[in-house]
Formats: sequence, structure tokens, C-alpha cells
Amino acid sequence: MRRVAFDTNLLVLLIVGQLGPGLIARHKRLRGYNDTDFRLLVEILEQATELITTSQCLAEVSNLAVQGVVDPLRSEILLGLKAFVASAVERSIASVSAVAQEEYLRLGVTDAAWLAAIERNVTLVTADTDLYLAALNRGQDAVRFSDLRI
Repeated sequence: MRRVAFDTNLLVLLIVGQLGPGLIARHKRLRGYNDTDFRLLVEILEQATELITTSQCLAEVSNLAVQGVVDPLRSEILLGLKAFVASAVERSIASVSAVAQEEYLRLGVTDAAWLAAIERNVTLVTADTDLYLAALNRGQDAVRFSDLRI
């Protein structure tokens, strides 16, 4: 895989999983994911030349990753997110551009921003079937995470 972009839920999985795979099962936003899913994300990341993100996605990750979590774990998660932000390439999509996307009313700001941000040679890896189908409908490169699971 060349350049890759992980949607919000997968980024929460990546950030929390990097702190210790055992935390995945205890995190309320990660029900339905496990250590194997985390390892699969890491494999995808290792094959990527660049990790793309958007400010809208990072804002959601920041909120969802620490929802219901107390210190010291909360601070560890935020430090993990900080390290991720330093290593990723952030695409700046103005909210006015995101809401101008045809799919905005169906998908919301964050996913509409993804559709505006994804360019050639970027593969969007998503757990969201609606976002996946919208990206494919636009001719963008997208992979549904559930299809990668063994």
C-alpha cells in the first residue's frame, strides 16, 4: 500500500492499541475490535509510505479516545495522539469545503472532509461502510477494514 488514511475508529484503535493491546478490550469505543485487529492495522501502517489524516478526524479521535477514560490513561492516550500527529501528514480541509460535498448530509462533516481530502495514490481504510461506498462511488481508493479481517 502506498499512502494510507485511517478513519476515526481505526485511529482510536491504533492509538489505544499502541499503549498496550490489552487496553483494547477495556476501551468502550473499541467494542468489536481486538488485538488481532490492532496488529492488522500495524501491518498496514508498516507497508505505507505515508499516513494521511484530517483535522476533523483528529478532533473526533481526540474526543472519542478519551471518552470515559481517567488519568493516568487519559494523558497517555493524548500523548499517543500527539506522537501520531507528529508523524502523520495532515490534510487541511476547510469545514466550508467539507459541508459543500454532496455526501455531507448523509455522512457528516468528518466523513465529508475525508472525501474532499483523499487524492490519487491514497488508500482510505475505513470501518464505516457508508464512507467506504461513498469513496468508491467517487472513484477513490478505499478498503473496508472488515474485508481485511481473517
